[in-house]
Formats: sequence, C-alpha cells, structure tokens
Amino acid sequence: MPEGTVEAASVIRAERAPSLVARVARAARDAAVGVEGVADVTAGPLGRQVTPDRNGAVAGVVATAISDRAYELELHLVARPVPLYPLAGRVRDGVTAEVAEALPEIRIGPISVAFEDLAGHRFPEPAEDGSPPPPKRRGRKTGAAKR
Repeated sequence: MPEGTVEAASVIRAERAPSLVARVARAARDAAVGVEGVADVTAGPLGRQVTPDRNGAVAGVVATAISDRAYELELHLVARPVPLYPLAGRVRDGVTAEVAEALPEIRIGPISVAFEDLAGHRFPEPAEDGSPPPPKRRGRKTGAAKR
C-alpha cells in the first residue's frame, strides 16, 4: 500500500445482549402466549405497544421500570373467544410466575392486560356511508303476542 493511504477498517457489528427491560418483556410475552385462551400478542393498530430494545422491539408488551429492578407491565393480547375477566387473572398469574422463574432478581409490579382483538372473530363491516352496522338482536323475536 502506498505511503499516506489509509485502509478502511472493516466494521464488525455484533448483536448486543438484550437489555434487562427487554428480557423482562420477552419473558412476559412468552408466558402470556402460553396461557390457554391467549392467541397472540399485538403491537396495536399503530404498532406502538412495544418495548424497545437494542436488537429490535418486543411487540405486545410495554415494560416500564418503576424502581431498581422492578417493572410494571402492559400486555396487549389477542384472545380466543373465552370469558376475558378470568383469562386476565390467569395471564397475570402466569406472567408473574414465569418472570420470577426466568429472572429471579426482578420484581414485577402492576400488570395491565388489554384484550385488543378476538381471534377468529369477524366484526361486521360498516355501512357504505361509514356509519356503524346495526346491532344484532339477541333473544326472542318481537312480534304479535300469542293468545
């Protein structure tokens, strides 16, 4: 190489280890999806319900540090057609247990569960003018009373 020229050094960009908050979010996501009745996680319609990380985002979980080694979690889930209130309780219990096992140095604070969608459910399309579809009638049909 002629004198005065500089050879460019090759840049090796190794993937960095995930941050602690991302490890918490991943453990919570994996635990939530493992609960019967949960179909998936979702980042929401705008893709903002995520925990950022050095190597990408963890979709469907917003983990926020509330103190040293303690985290609050928001879980954004797609549920199967099951009763949602009991499902939310099972999700909280499963996430708490899984994170405690995977990351014993971490303490989990409040866990918010948002069911963003139902798997396999098709919502009625709005009318052509943009108005919502009429509600479905349930129960007995109205009409003349029987005598």
